[in-house]
Amino acid sequence: MVGKIFLSALLLVMLLQASASSIDTSSYSLLVSQMTQKEAELDLARANKDIETIISITKELDALRDQLSTPQMRFLRKYSDLRLSLDESEYLIGQMRTNLESRAVEQAEAEIEPLLQKISDSEAAYERQDYESADSLLEEVYDKVLLLPASISSVCVTGVENLKDLIERTSQVTPSMLSMLDNAREKFKIARSLYVDASEEIPSLKPDENSPALAEAHKTADEAFRLIARAKDLKSSLLEPVKLALILGPLVLIIGLLIYFRSQFGRSAIKSFLSSDTAVHGKTNELERTIIVSNIEKSPISVMVFDSPPKALSPSEFSPKPVSISDNNLTWEFDLDVGGRVFITYSLKIPPLDAGWRLKVRGATISYEIDGKQRKFIGETAEIRIV
Repeated sequence: MVGKIFLSALLLVMLLQASASSIDTSSYSLLVSQMTQKEAELDLARANKDIETIISITKELDALRDQLSTPQMRFLRKYSDLRLSLDESEYLIGQMRTNLESRAVEQAEAEIEPLLQKISDSEAAYERQDYESADSLLEEVYDKVLLLPASISSVCVTGVENLKDLIERTSQVTPSMLSMLDNAREKFKIARSLYVDASEEIPSLKPDENSPALAEAHKTADEAFRLIARAKDLKSSLLEPVKLALILGPLVLIIGLLIYFRSQFGRSAIKSFLSSDTAVHGKTNELERTIIVSNIEKSPISVMVFDSPPKALSPSEFSPKPVSISDNNLTWEFDLDVGGRVFITYSLKIPPLDAGWRLKVRGATISYEIDGKQRKFIGETAEIRIV
């Protein structure tokens, strides 16, 4: 645990250093400012039909454009663009540490770490005045870093779903708590879409110019984190009635238990979800499929679980291993005591696809017999969006 905390702190320091921009980009900003000024002067000369001035300013603009096309200026332009994305990623990671479980934070940091290393390598090349290499290294991660807030938002979507499941399994819940978490999840989806828009908007911005899409995405993500905080505060407040029940006596405690067990019977016997609902385009992505099977009956049951992920996603690394694997049809069979629960996990590999693709993974199915009747539950269908 200490090691994980240290790693998280180290990654945040790296992120702060990257977003603080140790490379001075003022020369690029100055060059863009000079071009803007010259373009205004050229418009004025054209309006006055001053041919001599038009020719002179056009030559100056050509020289400035030549400077902008050098490896050094190409690097500084990209480096300047990435500051906005890295600053926003720093904010998202900080909020995740406060509001979501450590698993979501670790997943986000795992996506960030290799990108930060590549940026660090490009900075080192720039300091050596190897501008060609610096630009090439930054180009490798440029699009991914611009999309980093969108990727982190996807992790937040999964993080909210996991938090909701954890609260349902370990605490008393109220409709308002679940509604807050559902709203937070939807807001993260909206923020993710806005962050994608911002990634397309940022490259066209001038130095020190703000992105409207990024500002709107930040506002939406902040609203989502506030909803999570309110839901967790409500969860804490629910502990007080439990303490009061213990003080007042067995009667109140029994009533509380009856209410609790009644709420359990309304729950589904199966849940199935993916570790993320997005994958990065142009590369192989690995996601984890999780199926949670619960005995919600009043007696032990023998269950059969069936799942059929798309064959192209190459399911592997099963835990526990299915009793039957036929093409992409997976079957598990086991017994469950009253209140028992089994977690099934396996890996899916998303092949390199172009952005815009959407893959659907149908929900897993559980069936069993109880009191001579067959019962069947189906988990939710998941969609993987290629960004």
